[in-house]
Formats: sequence, C-alpha cells, structure tokens
Amino acid sequence: MDMETSDLNTNSIDNILLNLKMLSQINPNDKLYTENGQIRIDTSKVMQGIYRWMNDFSRTKTMDDLDILINNTQIFVKENIGKETRTEEDNRHCQKILVEISKSLTGIQNLKITYKDDTFIQSRLDVINEKTYEIKNELSRQLQI
Repeated sequence: MDMETSDLNTNSIDNILLNLKMLSQINPNDKLYTENGQIRIDTSKVMQGIYRWMNDFSRTKTMDDLDILINNTQIFVKENIGKETRTEEDNRHCQKILVEISKSLTGIQNLKITYKDDTFIQSRLDVINEKTYEIKNELSRQLQI
C-alpha cells in the first residue's frame, strides 16, 4: 500500500489529470481506492465491505489519497503559474487542470453524500473542497477566464 501512495505523489500532468477525471466521475454512494497511483471508483456491491477491508481500502486512506492529489495539483499549478515565462504548453496544462478541477468539485460533493454520517470524513472533505476551490480560483485569475 505504501507503494500506491508514493505513486500518487508524482506530479506528472497526466497523473494529475487522470485522477481529477476519476474524482469528477464519482456518484453518490460510490467509494474510492487507489491502485498503482491511480484513483479508482468502487461502486456499491454485495461483498464491497469485505473486499475493501481485505485490501485496506479505508475511508481515511481515501481522504489521505485525495489530499495528496489536491496538494500535488496545487504544487504543479504554483510551479507553472510562478514561471517567469510560461510557454503555450504550460498554459494548456493549466487550462486542462482548470477544467478537470472544476468538474472534480461535483465528485467531492458526491463523496460527502456517501459519507454523510461520518462527521470526521465530512470535515476532511470540506477542507479538500476548499483547497480545490482555491486552485480553481487561482487558475481562473491567472488565465483570465
């Protein structure tokens, strides 16, 4: 499991975009887990609880993984925005992140529905949501959209 978390620590644009896309596709009552550095959606099924327990897919680990994703996105954006001279590719990356981070807010809200009875996870999702909005607002200002 440590390998998966360290894989999630990569700041590559492709990894960030893929994981933001996955986050945006979460429906209410879906759960997440991380496999090979990629966020996966775990839809509700009969043996889901046992499967998640056997593979150590806890909601706390999910929140840790989401926090890593948002922190990596924040780092990538700050590095890109902070460049003295940004290339067209830098701008395209930031535009793609802006699109995906905006969509991911829906997934975060759907996770809040999934974990509606867990105030600790709700609070963690609120913090993740706030960080996500900060990234979105910063990109919107910098890209003048």
